[in-house]
Amino acid sequence: MTITPSVIEVPAGTHLVLAVTNTDAMRHDLNLETGQQTPLLATGESATIDVGVVDAPIAGWCTVPGHKAAGMT
Repeated sequence: MTITPSVIEVPAGTHLVLAVTNTDAMRHDLNLETGQQTPLLATGESATIDVGVVDAPIAGWCTVPGHKAAGMT
């Protein structure tokens, strides 16, 4: 129940695009507090999130019930 890397650091003003791949046997997604989200991804599936210009910290987590509480942030 981890997201790797758990922290991504970019200079303020960076336009960030995340490439997300699920390498786990369970389905997962990535939801950002700014509203962007991947669909639920099966093993080996990938998606991208255009975060836009980053000027402040943004939290992210898996929305599958129990995964955020288990530390998937």
